[in-house]
Amino acid sequence: MFTIEVKKKGKDEDFNFESLELFHQECHSGRIEKDQRTISHEPPKWELTCSRCDAAKLVYEEALTAIVATAIDGQERESKAFNLHRDGKGKKYKEGIRIIQK
Repeated sequence: MFTIEVKKKGKDEDFNFESLELFHQECHSGRIEKDQRTISHEPPKWELTCSRCDAAKLVYEEALTAIVATAIDGQERESKAFNLHRDGKGKKYKEGIRIIQK
């Protein structure tokens, strides 16, 4: 499981997903870099990469919504993601993410 820590935001605070600070808990809060990936025939997605250990996940709208909600209310959530490290067959594989407030 890949755990994302998100910094707390107030309900009335003006922010979006791009402005959130994210950290990777398993490698002692390495900062997570965000990079949007857009392909015309696919839904928008984001690549989240830990700057410390290089673990990377590909997430879609469901995960973005969960991250933003956790930033506001502090509730722990889980969502779907794709691990960008390839398995022995050269395929992406699913692995969930856990989201907590920092």
